[in-house]
Amino acid sequence: MLDLMDRVDKRYVHFLPEERPFLARVEDWLNAVEKNRQVCTPFLDPRQVYILESLARARGVEVFFSGGHEHAERKRAILAPWPLGELTEEDFGMVLVEARLPLRHAGAVSHRHFLGSLLNLGLKREKFGDLWIVCRGDQKGAQVIMAEEVTDYVLMHWLKVGNHPIRADKVPWTDLLPPKVQMEELTITLPSLRLDAFVSEVCRISRAKAAQLVREKEVKVNWKVEAEASATLQAGDLVSVRRYGRFTLLSIAGENRRGRLRLVVGKTV
Repeated sequence: MLDLMDRVDKRYVHFLPEERPFLARVEDWLNAVEKNRQVCTPFLDPRQVYILESLARARGVEVFFSGGHEHAERKRAILAPWPLGELTEEDFGMVLVEARLPLRHAGAVSHRHFLGSLLNLGLKREKFGDLWIVCRGDQKGAQVIMAEEVTDYVLMHWLKVGNHPIRADKVPWTDLLPPKVQMEELTITLPSLRLDAFVSEVCRISRAKAAQLVREKEVKVNWKVEAEASATLQAGDLVSVRRYGRFTLLSIAGENRRGRLRLVVGKTV
């Protein structure tokens, strides 16, 4: 039986059950716009951006997105009932913060350490946009785009990454060093384009373990949770496996002599 949301609008049957809370938030934002109120959302991941764009388009609401740099993954959105001019990062309530530590500690600290230390401050992930590693002279650090409303709290409490002391400061947008996506390219062979076979090969785990990760909703395809191990991939798909990383199916390079598919895969490093 379809739930109330499905009976009201058939569009919702195309979304996953776990996405229903976010769908409800989107409806609240759209309703606010129809009451002549401007809305600025928290940071959204690419799947949430897609959902917001889809529902806003169906309601005739224009949405503006920004993540602070050209290739940002996580973005804030502004929904407004009136025309808007050119928007700046400040209009989206975004601030650029840079955290630094001595280069002698560089080998011990990575992206996940910086992000983990931020989340350990008790703030939700939606308060932060992209985070990436930067190096300046004899210092290594990270730049992170965050919601303006949490910046003072972060600067007061973000003092360590692991056991290493850091200094975090708000910096002007002119100091932004855009992240460079680094990808390790590898070639694999598979009997088919099934998701579990792909995950097994790129993560170097058994096929049974890969299927289990899919069933446990630890695997996303193009930012959407994929619960079917038999799902078929295609060139360009981004597969994210929790605790293992991100893998992009760059191309399908044909078959080898045994009839197995040769795939070129990019692993984000």
